[in-house]
Amino acid sequence: MSFLPASHASYEYASLTNSINSKHTIQGILRAKDAEIESTRQELLAAKDTASTIYSQIKKATADLDKANKPSFLESLLVPTSTRQETVSHLQSTLFHLQQRQDPALEAVPVIEEQYKKLLDERKDIALQVIELQELRGQLKDLLDKAFTVDQSTFDSEDGVFARDSELKKRVNTVQLKIIDAEKNGIRSEKQGASGTRQSTCRFCVDVLE
Repeated sequence: MSFLPASHASYEYASLTNSINSKHTIQGILRAKDAEIESTRQELLAAKDTASTIYSQIKKATADLDKANKPSFLESLLVPTSTRQETVSHLQSTLFHLQQRQDPALEAVPVIEEQYKKLLDERKDIALQVIELQELRGQLKDLLDKAFTVDQSTFDSEDGVFARDSELKKRVNTVQLKIIDAEKNGIRSEKQGASGTRQSTCRFCVDVLE
């Protein structure tokens, strides 16, 4: 297997690890944004449910009031006038309070919808950064493969990256195994959320190679 010149590999390694370290918190940010989106979604559903419930209650109260104002002949005989008047007053009061609640409930829905759409747009930008982070980790793994996955004779030669350092080679192999493990156990796409194992990949790369 071919390997990279030490100067080029060192430069690429520094560049990739710097980029990864600058983005290593992005998966946590994505998780927080997802939680905020879910909370807002639940709030929106509750607001719509409240508005719908009030509408149904107003519709029923209106029908009951119309019926109370226009009693049948039999009802007018059986139900005292005072009782009917009390019923009408109660229904009018109920309807008035429901109508007072309706406007704020209806006005809340579009406000929350707008906030929900804004959060979804923000998530798209964050998700792109998560994808970039995953691509950077893949590039780092490829670099380690090219730089260190060589036979013993090549590794012991003067031309290899960090040549003659068998202890470092062992540590680099550990890095490669952990990256592979992170790829297997971590998130394979931004749709599946973020993984703590993958998030820590850049950290153990730096720790092992320092």
